[in-house]
Amino acid sequence: MGRFTEATAPSWVLTAADNIAKALDVARKDILDLAVTPPKPEMGDLAVPMFQYAKARKVAPPVIAKEIAPKAGGAGYAISAEGPYVNLRADRAALLEDVIGRVREAKDRFGHAAPDPEKTAAIDYSSPNIAKPLALHHLRSTMIGNAIARILRANGFTVYGINYVGDWGTQFGYMIAVHEHDAPEKFEKLTLDDFVKTYVSQRKLAETDPSVEEKARNAFLRLEQGDASARRVWEKARSASLAKFKQVYDMLGVEFQDDMYIGESFFSPMLDGVIQEAKQKGVAKEDQGAIIVDLSAHGIDTPALLQKSDGATLYATRDIASAKFRHDKLGGDRREWQCLYVVDQGQSLHFKQVFKVMELLGYPWADRLKHVPFGVMLVWSDEDQGWIKGKTRAGNVVLLEDVLNEATKRVVKIIDARNPELADKEATARAIGVGAVVFNDLKNKRTNDIKFKFEDALSLEGETGPYIHNALVRTKSILRKAARPVPSTYDVKLLSHAREGEIAVLLAGFKEAVARAGLEYDPSLICRFLLDLAGAFHAFHHDCLVLDDANKALSDARLVLVDCVRLVLENGMMLVGLQPIEAM
Repeated sequence: MGRFTEATAPSWVLTAADNIAKALDVARKDILDLAVTPPKPEMGDLAVPMFQYAKARKVAPPVIAKEIAPKAGGAGYAISAEGPYVNLRADRAALLEDVIGRVREAKDRFGHAAPDPEKTAAIDYSSPNIAKPLALHHLRSTMIGNAIARILRANGFTVYGINYVGDWGTQFGYMIAVHEHDAPEKFEKLTLDDFVKTYVSQRKLAETDPSVEEKARNAFLRLEQGDASARRVWEKARSASLAKFKQVYDMLGVEFQDDMYIGESFFSPMLDGVIQEAKQKGVAKEDQGAIIVDLSAHGIDTPALLQKSDGATLYATRDIASAKFRHDKLGGDRREWQCLYVVDQGQSLHFKQVFKVMELLGYPWADRLKHVPFGVMLVWSDEDQGWIKGKTRAGNVVLLEDVLNEATKRVVKIIDARNPELADKEATARAIGVGAVVFNDLKNKRTNDIKFKFEDALSLEGETGPYIHNALVRTKSILRKAARPVPSTYDVKLLSHAREGEIAVLLAGFKEAVARAGLEYDPSLICRFLLDLAGAFHAFHHDCLVLDDANKALSDARLVLVDCVRLVLENGMMLVGLQPIEAM
């Protein structure tokens, strides 16, 4: 796939692709599929390789390039033959006029596709376990999923964000056994912390007292059978957990609709039907009392286990039931429906098994199910003097809320040293601090492991969230200092500086970045765009005087460009969950 599609290419690229296609007697799409970004800026903005056309004509690629370049010129760009490539460079004045007009017209919809009722996505992300706090490692699924949801909406999708909470299992038996006889006043005050302490202490007791685990198993059995007393405790643990989760989600700017907290418990009544269907269709068989699906004929050596010998079901059974529900209830009848699972790459085998089982069951939509894997988060530990997987030396989990609060505190100290009179200091510090944590995660290619260290994430230099915030704040500072509205009329031909041309090329590529991030489910592509645009703006701010009373016409044109940068920075930041601010 080339850099642009017909839907995302700027007008000058479409014109150039048309002219090259005509000269070669091929389709425009063929040219767009080949076009790439040259390795060095001085080589142009786009390059089309001639290798396959040279092979078809049995001549050297440079020969074809030299033949085509003179025939494919046009308005809005320069064209040249560079070895085996036809290189294109946008006319900066024409590009500036085009992109500034489109940004000013679309505003916060710039870079977005029109909503398409046939494009629907169900996205499973975050998905913590009930009665356990959100830990730092939950950040990855939560924010990658949140960004993908926002990016797909920008690409015209209707998106259902699903929080598939772990709210079923024997662990609830420990809580039921302890709390079902609590006095009403004590019971009503139970919090997530209380349930966590209960679970930890009971598991510890069970190590030396088998009766504790036996009571827990019996209590969970009663829950499965619909016992009112057991369900009362389960509902309290669930509601207390969700209340705490929502507090942390609010800090992150993440929101799930209440009816999208669809946990494992919801699918419990459907599991017997899944097992019976698999047996009746000859997909599953009994093996030593368990129900399995042998997948060895399909290149998967480990069988999928649908039911244990003691009758207990597993994740695979529940995932099949949940996939059927998502298809039937959440837009599965749409032409471009897809169901995404934003889950760490350690679960890759599980999803290969589950997806293959659904294919064998004959579900025609099984190929619409996609695992969106990601790498692990590593945290710098002063105790260990190394990178660890989010736990202290004592084994304690690093809580996500603690990290976000610590980031905010550190930013408050930075603001106190740099700008102590700043209004809304706490809110600004939270936006910067939380944004730094989020951006540190999302700037990396999704499948890479990431490293988190406060000092690196909060830096104003380098590839950080505060660097993006700083660029945005500079645009707003310039616009405030102008002390007048952004001009409605301006002379774009005055924007002739190389830095202005660099910004134009970047702005024109925003829609392509949004589209590609949606196709690849990779928010890092938006983060990379933001870093490039912020860097280009910082360079422009250094080299180009915007507020120049001696040259009001140039000043007006540059104010318009600054406002366009502001708009597009904010658009991109919102896609990856960074909150815009006014000053820092």
